[in-house]
This record gives sequence, structure tokens and C-alpha cells, in this order.
Amino acid sequence: MEVAKKESVNRYANGKIYKIISANTDKIYIGSTCVPKLAIRLARHVIEYKRWRSGNPKAKYTNSFQILAMENYKIVLLEEVSCTQKDYLLMREQYWIDSSSNCVNTLNCYNKNQYLKFSKITPCLFNSSNIFDT
Repeated sequence: MEVAKKESVNRYANGKIYKIISANTDKIYIGSTCVPKLAIRLARHVIEYKRWRSGNPKAKYTNSFQILAMENYKIVLLEEVSCTQKDYLLMREQYWIDSSSNCVNTLNCYNKNQYLKFSKITPCLFNSSNIFDT
């Protein structure tokens, strides 16, 4: 009996950088995902927000809740990022966070030291000036 080889799927080939906005504030939340539809990612944010609001101790708070609490929210594609590893996607997400003065994200998803370490190990798909320079 022959075992079929499972093809390796690169989930990061469909990477996306998005923002969640509300008409009721100028603040934005920036995130990244590999899910096929941004509506699915927004739904996951909303589900987690409702779990958190209901007092569920397993619900994890994220800063996107600041925007969702304002209601009248939507998700907007900022950039499609076809890459091979999570690090590349996080580098682009960090670029957008750093480029936005009204972003509610308070934690770095990627920093320059991580980039420098990573770029020595793996050739980067992006020019470093495109990643961190604003």
C-alpha cells in the first residue's frame, strides 16, 4: 500500500495586513492574517470581544476591542503580502503600525532587532528600508 505524499501548503502566501476602523473614532487597529476572507478575521475579533465583554475568563483582550466598542466598525485591507514565513508578515504589520499615528496597537509585533537577527538567517523578501522606514 502506497502512502500519498501530503503537499506542503504555504499559508503565508495569502498574507494580508488590515486595519479595523470605526466611523465613531479616528483610532485604528492594525493586524495581519492568512485567512482567505477579511470578514472571517473581523468575525473572530467580534466573537472574542463579545466573550471578553461577557466576562469569560478565557477571553483574551486585544486592543482591537477599543475600536469594536465604538461600534459602526469595518475591516479594510491595507496590503496583500505573499511570503513564506510569519516573520515576513509581522515585519509588514509592524511597518504599518509604525506608520500610523492613530494606531491603538501598543505592543510591537516585530522590532528592528528581530529583523536584523532574522535577516542574517534567512534572505528577506522585503527591502529593509521598506519595512521600518516611514
